[in-house]
Amino acid sequence: TEGDVIATGDASGVTAEDVDRAAQGLAGEQQQVPPVFSAVKHLGRPLYEYARANIPVSPPSRTVKIDTIEVLSVDDDGNSVETRLRVRCGPGTYVRSLVNDLGRELGCLACVSGLRRTRSGSFALEDSVTIDELSSEGAALDRCLISLEDAVRHLPSVAVDGAGSLAVSQGKPLLEELVTRRDGDLSRSAAFRVLDGEGNLLALYGPARPDDQPGVSGRAVRVLRPFDSRSRDDEAS
Repeated sequence: TEGDVIATGDASGVTAEDVDRAAQGLAGEQQQVPPVFSAVKHLGRPLYEYARANIPVSPPSRTVKIDTIEVLSVDDDGNSVETRLRVRCGPGTYVRSLVNDLGRELGCLACVSGLRRTRSGSFALEDSVTIDELSSEGAALDRCLISLEDAVRHLPSVAVDGAGSLAVSQGKPLLEELVTRRDGDLSRSAAFRVLDGEGNLLALYGPARPDDQPGVSGRAVRVLRPFDSRSRDDEAS
């Protein structure tokens, strides 16, 4: 809304029922074209670089998923219609493009005047910290910081102990015989947490490879607490 108006449309005949019907028609899996002012790459460069240089490009569409669209309010002042929506969607979705599509479905034009992300995965708006809270003198950093374990708490997990902890900290393949506990469905996730016996996050692991030997449960994606031979030397001395 702070940019140049490039087109206008007549929304005087749009009703709340029209908005709800068009919104529900956009739910589900669909092809979406990202906005030109976005970080999506085109030929190795983000789209916003082309837009700022006034270089026209036609970014390819991609598959996104809109889980639900809830129409919260529809206000008509006689000249324009302002709608508040609550959208639950999958990663990679651009709400600006979704609203453009909504305007097209309604036979008029539409753009986003305000956008607020209330949740991303397991992190909700009420868990956030303001810039003022972070910059205030005596800010409680222990309340602001998120532990490694909580940062990926949405992932399923397995626990290992003893020899298992050592093998995982070295990034070795995870053997089924070393797993002492499972929480969640590993088959439905691209990655899972590997915890030691005390609940500390050692690494993120993914599925085993097709050519792995029987008994391999997963392969290392990222080791977060790697094995440190120097600490072992210190303990021995």
